[in-house]
Amino acid sequence: MSFFHDCWDSVRGNVRNCLTTPLTKKRLLIFGGIFVAFVLFIVILVVCLNGGSSSPAAQGSDALNNGPLTFGLVDNSWLKTTYINKINENLAKIEEKLNLKSYIESKLGAMIWSVGASNCAQASQKDAVSQTLEGIDAAKRLASSLGNLILASGTQDMTEAKANSKVAMLISLDGGYTIDSRLGVLRMFRDLGVRVMTLTGNCSTPWASSSSLTTFGKAVVGEANRMGLLLDLAGSSS
Repeated sequence: MSFFHDCWDSVRGNVRNCLTTPLTKKRLLIFGGIFVAFVLFIVILVVCLNGGSSSPAAQGSDALNNGPLTFGLVDNSWLKTTYINKINENLAKIEEKLNLKSYIESKLGAMIWSVGASNCAQASQKDAVSQTLEGIDAAKRLASSLGNLILASGTQDMTEAKANSKVAMLISLDGGYTIDSRLGVLRMFRDLGVRVMTLTGNCSTPWASSSSLTTFGKAVVGEANRMGLLLDLAGSSS
């Protein structure tokens, strides 16, 4: 408090000097500068006091209201194993299982929806691409069937979903194995709506392991960056 007291004494002293001596141009400038500094000090003080008065809960609520909280990874393996991707025939059960209303009430704005093979080790170099295509198809049909779910292709879709009390779905490749070591497949998946890719996940690939990338792996990362795909490093140690 002594600092503020000294500052106040200094301000009062300068003001007194300005008022008790002839008002020259130089003193007018000094007086104006002191006045502006005082006003700025009051404004900063008020802003700081108002910002510090809100509780952590209020600050957290404000952040959730203004930004789309994203669920990092939704476990949706049951959609394929239990319902064999039959959306229309089991829509009511699927909607109950997802429970999107609870997501919206908790202010969740978006979720990462993973697609890939049931067993990546068995699917690698075999039918990984076709199984991933089936997963993308199921995700898109699900989004078109549920009124409170939106397939997002970018931040604008996420913002609109949040504003309309809906949940945005971002389709993610379960792992690098899904592209079968082909950049053309990666580009095709991007055109089909994929916006996220996990590099390794549960299975390494010929071009990516838990701690390294080959030359082709670096090319995959470069192509993903060029297309605006978000790379998920889950399962990677570095």
